[in-house]
Amino acid sequence: MEYSIQLIQQSLFILLIYIAPLFLILLIAGILISILQAMFQIHEGSILYVSKLSIAILYFFVVGRDFYNNLMSLIINIFNGR
Repeated sequence: MEYSIQLIQQSLFILLIYIAPLFLILLIAGILISILQAMFQIHEGSILYVSKLSIAILYFFVVGRDFYNNLMSLIINIFNGR
């Protein structure tokens, strides 16, 4: 029971470290792009989605290797039973 709680804590910690900053970045970018669209009276909804997707892809290019390494170490620990 204690081992499973420890694994859940590790996985939630990895999500918190890598996914929470992405959500904050996307939130700020969405607000800024919406303000710019309102200022210039652009009524195209796809601009917001394309920009958020581009930012998310760029984010994973920057932190992807570290995220992958931490996720793989968690998976290896799960299968090794440590």
